[in-house]
Amino acid sequence: MTALLAVALCLAGCGPRTHPVRVPGPVRMAWREVALPSDPRGRATVRAVTACGGSRYAAGAIVAPGGRTTPAVWASRGGAAFTSMRVEPRSYYGRTNVLSTLACRSGVLVAVGADAGGAHGNLRISTWYAEPGGPLREHPAGLDLFGGSAGIGVGAITAGVPGFLLAGARVDRTGGAGAAVWTSPDGRVFTVRDGAAALESGSAGTTELRAVAPAGTGYVGVGDLTPPRSPGAARDPIAWTSPDGVSWRRVAFPATSADDLLLAVAPERGPVAGGAGTASAGSGAGLIAVGTSGSRYTVWSAREDGTGWHRVATFGDTGASVAVPTVPSLVTARGTTYAVVTTAGGYRMWRGRGANWTQVGLPVGVPVQPQRSGPRTVVATADATDVMIATDDGTGARIWVTPA
Repeated sequence: MTALLAVALCLAGCGPRTHPVRVPGPVRMAWREVALPSDPRGRATVRAVTACGGSRYAAGAIVAPGGRTTPAVWASRGGAAFTSMRVEPRSYYGRTNVLSTLACRSGVLVAVGADAGGAHGNLRISTWYAEPGGPLREHPAGLDLFGGSAGIGVGAITAGVPGFLLAGARVDRTGGAGAAVWTSPDGRVFTVRDGAAALESGSAGTTELRAVAPAGTGYVGVGDLTPPRSPGAARDPIAWTSPDGVSWRRVAFPATSADDLLLAVAPERGPVAGGAGTASAGSGAGLIAVGTSGSRYTVWSAREDGTGWHRVATFGDTGASVAVPTVPSLVTARGTTYAVVTTAGGYRMWRGRGANWTQVGLPVGVPVQPQRSGPRTVVATADATDVMIATDDGTGARIWVTPA
C-alpha cells in the first residue's frame, strides 16, 4: 500500500527532474588602459574612435569647468600613449564644436562636429580634415548643406573606396522625412545626395537610413521602412547598395509583424596584419548588421554585395521599455564581430561569429542615464591586433585596449 501510495503521489505531482539553466556571465577581457594627455583647459570627453594605417584616433572635445567646449582629437601610433593633435577651427561655431564621428583612409582623417547656435539653437555642423600627421582643420559648411529648412539629422561617417560618406536624413521631394547621404571623394568638401528615388520615402513607406559601411568597391546602407498604416507604426528592416554613394538600389527584406530595424552594419572580416585602409575596410567576407526585433538585439548576415540578407542570431535584452536601444559601434577583428549596444541597465558589449554570441565584460560600467553631468558614451574600433574602446561616464573619458 505504501508503495502504491508513493507511486500515485508521484504520478500526481512528480515530473521530470529539471536543473536550473546556467546563464554564463560576461567573458572577461584583458583590458588595458591607455592614458589620454591631461589638458589645462578642462576634462576630455570622447565621442568617436577609429583606426587605420597603424594609427588610432579618438575625438570629442575638451570641456571647461564652466561647460564651454573646444574640439579635440588625440592620436596614438602603434598602440602607444595618445598625444593631442593640433586642431584649427575656422568659424565661430567651429571653436566650440564637439566632434562626434570619425573615419580615416590612407592616413587621411575626417571628422564631423557640431554645436548648437543661432536664434533657434539649431546644430551648426562642420566637417574637419587632416592629412597624415595633422593638423585637423575645419571646413565650415553653409547652414543649408546639413541643416536649413530641409535638415533633419546627420549620423555617422564612413570611408570606402569611392571616398567618404555621411549618412543622415532630410525632408525629401514629397515633403516628408527620407534617407539622405553626403559624399566627398577626398574628405574635404561634401555634397548632399538626397534625390535618389531608392533612398526617399514613398508609397512603400517612410525610410530611415541608420548606418553605412564600405562593401566591396562601394557602400551598403541599413535602416528601416515604416509601411503606411503599419499597426503600431511597426518598422521593417531594409538595406541599400551603391557603387559610388550617388546612385542607390533598395534591397528588400521580408516584412514581419514585429517592430524590426537595422542599426549598424560592418564587413564581417576586419583588417589583416600589414593591411592598409580603415578598420572597416571591405574584405570579400560578407556583411553583418545588428538591429532590434521587439525586445531583442538581432544579427543579420549578407553577401559582400549587400544581397542575400538572413537573420543568424539574437542576443541580449534591449530594455526598450526604459531606454531607446542603439548600437553605437559595430567592428570586426580577426573574424570576430564586436557590438556595443545600449540597454536600460547601461552600455553592453557582445561579440560573436555566426550564430554564437556572448556578452563581453567592459572594464568599467557606464550607465545610459541620467545625463545631468554630460552625455554618456561607449564606442569601439579595431585594427589588426587590438579592439579599442572609449568610455565616458559624463565626468571624464578613458581609453582601453584588449588583444583582438
